Amino acid sequence: MKKILILSTRVPYPLIDGVRIRIYNTAKYLSRHYTVDLLCLSDTDYDPRAQKELEKVFRAVRIIRISRFASGLACAKSLVNGKPLQVNYFYRGHFARVVEACAAEYDLVIANHVRTTEFVKDLPIKKIVDLHDSLALHYGRAMKMEASWKKPAVKFEHDKVKSYEVEMLKTFDHGLVVSDIDRDYLIDNGAPEAKISTLPVAVRDDIVVDEAESEELSVSFLGKMAYHPNVDAVLWFAEEVLPDLLKRHPQLKFYIVGATPAGVVQRLHDGKNIIVTGFLENPFEVIQRSSLMVAPVRLGAGLQNKVLEAMSIGKAVVTTPIGAEGIGGQDGVHYRIADHASDFGNVVSELLQRPKDREVIGDAARSYIADHFTWERIAKRYVAIIQSVLGSSTSERR
Repeated sequence: MKKILILSTRVPYPLIDGVRIRIYNTAKYLSRHYTVDLLCLSDTDYDPRAQKELEKVFRAVRIIRISRFASGLACAKSLVNGKPLQVNYFYRGHFARVVEACAAEYDLVIANHVRTTEFVKDLPIKKIVDLHDSLALHYGRAMKMEASWKKPAVKFEHDKVKSYEVEMLKTFDHGLVVSDIDRDYLIDNGAPEAKISTLPVAVRDDIVVDEAESEELSVSFLGKMAYHPNVDAVLWFAEEVLPDLLKRHPQLKFYIVGATPAGVVQRLHDGKNIIVTGFLENPFEVIQRSSLMVAPVRLGAGLQNKVLEAMSIGKAVVTTPIGAEGIGGQDGVHYRIADHASDFGNVVSELLQRPKDREVIGDAARSYIADHFTWERIAKRYVAIIQSVLGSSTSERR
């Protein structure tokens, strides 16, 4: 059985964000066909259960802890070596030596995110880079909305990432992104079309909800709450949309569900109309209980796991054009799309008053996800890509 080494800068457990969910679930299915190992950097303390849980999926797991302080100092190298801040932040010579020493044991190395590409880009091995989404597209959008004093720093990283992503896609045997929008953006900026594929994320197959539980007058948001696009989304909704909604629906509650909420998010909590839950073992209990889910995403790129997951349990979702990117469903059928604050609030208010419409949209959403976004379907595509890179077939392990 051929061997794959997966590199990551996030410990992919617990499954609290899209990157972790993607790494964990794709590895789970790839392990049917290959021997899969994980080599991981972490700049934070990680869940003590992680090693044991990950060893259920990976044959071997090695996690190397790095200092945030040293990483911050390493970012200064971007002024000299021209590489993105994110690449310099995570680069460690000792980790590079570990990768180089063991890489020859593997038939393929999969580098997650541009952050890990530097460790393998020059090694004479088969390699795939999973960019997840285009950071350059993300930063390009962020530049339009950031405060003026932040824009130079965002532009600095945008310009470096833009060229670096394309360079890595030319260097690696193949590249992956989660949506056609990211793929088209990268191709338009010089990435080789034949060497980049869209491989969407899929919904978790362990979501448990009680469908018999009655709804309350509430809307919910789900996401890792230290992630800037998620912070921006809930602040915008709380400040620009919710006040008018409360005039029409005084008892409405807004649940902000997700791990590690930033201080500015925690301060939104009032215990009455805005509830910040922090990490929940089963966040979908709150999502299921809500009348609908909101995903007012204004920043970022890629595919929104939070939208897919809510759709998969039959919950009506109101999102933005960015939040719906890459899903391919139809506005008004599988979800509702609104952009400006007044429009967003009107759509939410309309659905709060029309439970039958919520039910119809939720049912259509659940069917659409079952047809397009299961890990079984996406893993088959992943295996086909890997086979084309390796130039050989493989048999499934049961």
